[in-house]
Amino acid sequence: MPANKHRTQELLNLIGDEAFGRLCKAFGGDYLHITCKSARLQHRLDVLVGENIAEKIISAFESSDVYLPRVEEFVIKKRNRNITEYAKRGMREGEIALVYGLTESEVRGIVSDPSHYRNLKRNTKLSHIFTTAKGNT
Repeated sequence: MPANKHRTQELLNLIGDEAFGRLCKAFGGDYLHITCKSARLQHRLDVLVGENIAEKIISAFESSDVYLPRVEEFVIKKRNRNITEYAKRGMREGEIALVYGLTESEVRGIVSDPSHYRNLKRNTKLSHIFTTAKGNT
């Protein structure tokens, strides 16, 4: 795994899906150069993810370049992880397909290889993408 992908995953683990998604929406498809001396960056991070999370980011990644994927890439990966988790918990492919606006065949493809299906359909229900597959399904 290239260093930038590793740092990207570290950032995601540190701040969580919601804050990471906001960063991807703002900076996605580019590197975020993190420096504690940039008042502009500090302000943008404060606004996007809140002061506490901004401080965590700057502290953990000071003087680093962290790649942020386009929001669509992040959303698709998150969706595919959730679909795989629902399937592991025993949810039927037809039910998963209804939740995510996909066909059963697409769900089977994602379950067999989460990187297999990279397209985001226009009718995908985004509210389900940012929920985890915890609890009752």
